[in-house]
Amino acid sequence: MAQAAETALLRQGESENTLRSYRSALRYWAAWFALRYGRPIALPVPEAAVIQFIVDHAQRFDADGRLVSELPPSLDQALVAQGFKGKPGCPALTTLVHRVAVLSKIHQLEEAANPCEQPRVRELLSKTRRGYAKRGALPRKKPALTREPLEALLHTCDDSLSGLRDRALLLFAFASGGRRRSEVAAASMENTRRQGNDFIFSLQHSKTNQLGTDRVENDKPIAGKAAVALSAWLRASDIKSGPLFRRVRRGGVVGEPLSAAAVRDIGKRGLKALLTEAR
Repeated sequence: MAQAAETALLRQGESENTLRSYRSALRYWAAWFALRYGRPIALPVPEAAVIQFIVDHAQRFDADGRLVSELPPSLDQALVAQGFKGKPGCPALTTLVHRVAVLSKIHQLEEAANPCEQPRVRELLSKTRRGYAKRGALPRKKPALTREPLEALLHTCDDSLSGLRDRALLLFAFASGGRRRSEVAAASMENTRRQGNDFIFSLQHSKTNQLGTDRVENDKPIAGKAAVALSAWLRASDIKSGPLFRRVRRGGVVGEPLSAAAVRDIGKRGLKALLTEAR
């Protein structure tokens, strides 16, 4: 099922991050189903199996006021032992909802009868969300990086080539309301043009513009300190074309483009350096 689903998703032009999350969800579905029912998963998945999946992974209060689920401990441990879970217990509600949404999407793409759209399943998910909300267990959004912690992170960037890159990257990511790490990784000389002392980053494809439609809001200004830092990095790295942000190898050699994960890791390293300084 996972192979056919991946092929279908690729045809739909999904991003690599989306594909990765879909693969993970499908692998988990296949493992859980095989352990629960003793046979391989196949489309269409029975409605009863989807309901069982939800009650196995959603917490509720029992008669004694304890949070419980229907996932048998032996099955839970088997999923952990086989590497499909990091630890025993129920996943976050967002993870559960995402896995059901992935299963629904695969049924849609394969034009199979969709159990996730059945009234019982939809009602169960709705009531599950309400139960989590009543006990204050819904996820909270992470706060955005504000100017004060950003300035602290910038102080961890030295005058080395990698320090110049990290400073330019952090300010670029913070500029014009904030950029996702995938957008920072996708920035290039071809979609970032100089305008006087500043730059304009043309974001042709984003989470809110999957089709790459030409819009005024696609152009994001990189001005002030962010423009100065980007200019310094481009001069020092001698980048004339291709991706803006790249790996700096030993000896100051500019290497391959940074991935979205590498962009994330730069921020993490800065935070770790701050914590070390504070001790």
